[in-house]
Amino acid sequence: MEYFPNHQFLMIKFEDYIPSPQETLKSVYTFLDLPPFQEGKLEQVLSSSKSKLEKGDDPTIGEQMSYGTRHAVEAFYAPFNAKLAQQLNDERFLWNFSES
Repeated sequence: MEYFPNHQFLMIKFEDYIPSPQETLKSVYTFLDLPPFQEGKLEQVLSSSKSKLEKGDDPTIGEQMSYGTRHAVEAFYAPFNAKLAQQLNDERFLWNFSES
């Protein structure tokens, strides 16, 4: 990247975090050279965050994005995602949702 080398960045896609939050957070702690969570603490943090979402604080959580909105968001972010994917050499950041 322009001011910092790539190895100083850790990019995590939300879609990769959702199926394995514990492993993702462990990798974040390792990347930051932090001591690992104490046994049980990581599960406590994750369950606390999950319960806040399940309480219904925001009724729009879980709703599907309309096609028009998704198309507009994809179009707006496409050049930024393309640059990021190129810099990271990782096509997962291209947001090819329309194909699925």
